[in-house]
Amino acid sequence: MQYPQMFARKTQTAKQAAAPGSVLKRAAAFFAALSVVLFTHAPAIAEESTPGFETVKANSTPQTFSLDSGGTLTVWAATLEVDSLSKSKKVMIYAKLGMPYSAQDVGVEKFDSKFILPDSDNWLKYNDYARDSLEWAPEDTASQYDKTIFRIGNPIPVRGDSVQLQLKVGGPFTVKISGLPKKLDTHELEEAISEHERDYGSAVSRGLKLEEKSDKAYKEQLQKAKDLLEKAKSDPSGITQDDLAQMRTALNEKFSAITPLPFDRSALNTLLEKTDKLLAENGKNGKRFTKAGYEALTQAAAQAANLVAKKDLTGILVPHEGSEITTHGDFTAAETQLKTAIDALQTENYTAPNTDALKKAFDAAVVKTPAKGKTWTDATRKAFIAAVHKAQNKIPQGFAYDTQQDVDALTAEITGAQAALQETALDPAKKVTVKFTYVHPTENGPTELITEPFKAENGQPVEQTREFAQDEEVRIPFTDELIKKFPGYRPEVFSLNSEDGSQPLAQVLRDREGRHTLAFKASAAGAQKVVSLQIKYVKGTAQAEPGPKPPTPPTPPTPPTPPTPPTPPAPPTPPAPHAGNALLTVADTEAVPGGRLAFTLTGLEPNEKVTAAIYSKIVTLPEMKADATGKLSATWNVPADFAPGTHTLKVTAEKSGTFTKTFTVKEAQQPGSGSAAHADSAPTARITAAGLEKTGACAALLPILALFSLGTGMIFARRRENS
Repeated sequence: MQYPQMFARKTQTAKQAAAPGSVLKRAAAFFAALSVVLFTHAPAIAEESTPGFETVKANSTPQTFSLDSGGTLTVWAATLEVDSLSKSKKVMIYAKLGMPYSAQDVGVEKFDSKFILPDSDNWLKYNDYARDSLEWAPEDTASQYDKTIFRIGNPIPVRGDSVQLQLKVGGPFTVKISGLPKKLDTHELEEAISEHERDYGSAVSRGLKLEEKSDKAYKEQLQKAKDLLEKAKSDPSGITQDDLAQMRTALNEKFSAITPLPFDRSALNTLLEKTDKLLAENGKNGKRFTKAGYEALTQAAAQAANLVAKKDLTGILVPHEGSEITTHGDFTAAETQLKTAIDALQTENYTAPNTDALKKAFDAAVVKTPAKGKTWTDATRKAFIAAVHKAQNKIPQGFAYDTQQDVDALTAEITGAQAALQETALDPAKKVTVKFTYVHPTENGPTELITEPFKAENGQPVEQTREFAQDEEVRIPFTDELIKKFPGYRPEVFSLNSEDGSQPLAQVLRDREGRHTLAFKASAAGAQKVVSLQIKYVKGTAQAEPGPKPPTPPTPPTPPTPPTPPTPPAPPTPPAPHAGNALLTVADTEAVPGGRLAFTLTGLEPNEKVTAAIYSKIVTLPEMKADATGKLSATWNVPADFAPGTHTLKVTAEKSGTFTKTFTVKEAQQPGSGSAAHADSAPTARITAAGLEKTGACAALLPILALFSLGTGMIFARRRENS
């Protein structure tokens, strides 16, 4: 009675096999879905030859199950390896149908030159979520519908102690998985030895210098591991799986404990300081380095700076797959490269482009904000901020290798983007709260991408909030309390709403004097009213911000041009000196304090004005005038406290010239010792004008100490008598 049913199933299967398109589509879809599950949730099994039926039987204990309508199923599940870290087991499974069942009862389809069991009714489930397909074993050489031995296509990683097998003719069956291989599993120890030797050899060959004690300890442990591995393969008696696992752990510990020596950064730092000075002078005084030399220098300096910034190594393991460890040899190579670039520098003449307009445009743009109550449209803002960033990155580098056309193009880009800014009104009723958080890389973390928050004294993360209008253009200077200061750290990355950095929403603007300002648009999507702004800090010292820039004073209005004053009339030409024989006569060349000094000037112009002064202690006499005959006589009362010594009488006639005469003031006599000298008692001294000494202008005037009276006994003028 079974045969007609079997025949019907056989006929149906044959028809399915005759329609490979449907089979291929279903199989492709199945394996695509399965690959997603396996690669997402299960560790990958290294590609290698699949263990055969005899190998699996030799490394497992057979398990027998009863099928529907009689018959048996025998399953061999071999644990080939155990991963001590993930605790997963590498398992290979074979199974055999007992009489009266065969492939014609379970189903058979051909896919990619293999015969498989239809996945709609037959599968293996493991790790609660993963399913694997089944295929008819290549060891079974029976005809297509008479096959009885099937298997999974490749070993699978199993974390539990069992898997579920489902067949069209019965199931699900719980297949137990052994926790240990039936034979000693040496693969983990072999892999550890191989990996450590490879990494150690690569690091040392590239110039890594190691601390002697830790290096020696690793080499001794490595030799012990090799000895145990050789014995496990040749004579495993007395060696357990735990022995191999413990040796692997000990080897890993010694390898991890290898300590590289600290890097010596002094030589590179010295060369970098020299490079900074060279670059600071590049382009000055009409001289610049050749383009090839400049590029070689900056490239070598960048590599050197990157090395100097690296931390000292704590081991010789690479931080992640695909990267190379930094070695002392890298420092030596970078030092040689930078020194060679410096020595090879050559200069050439050039004409520097004029950057005044660019700097003026940038200075205006970097502080540009919308009008009060306004914001910028997203499109025009994006173009403007991009232009500002381009200029702020270029200006500090200088323009030693740019043409005037390049500078003008950048200037036009900034001014054009600023002119194109479009403003829209803000809604004062709509508010957005920005929450500021502060993080830093986790201490001793495998990568700086893993961060943790700064914490306050109470152990809570440091946070601050500030409210803005929806879509408000925000500017926060680095001196603001929102840009917090943490000792030993400096702010580096600003992320608004967990942005990935490809299209930064928060950006830092920097003016030409080094002031930094955080710029962003306070926008919340939909009903969201709170946005986050994370500031990531890295180790280092934050640069001191320059003081606030003083406001630019308003340009004063241009004063009106004053009227041209009229040309003053030319002063009258002074009269020529008198051609006659003007004479200065001093009655006595000696005088005493309280006495008199009489002098006469003859031969002057009629009514000519005359001034006189006494020098040493300057005494200016009142202005006098000659009489109608050109004669002037005067007497000066010598003050009682006038200093004894030689003095000079200087007389200046308005037209006739200047005359001088020296005289002596003697010590004052004590009372009763004799009478004071008088001008009339001394002989007259006559000096011609031609023999007088010419003098310059007198010094500052002192108070007049003598009184003169024209026509009286103090100062008098006498007319020349006609004889």
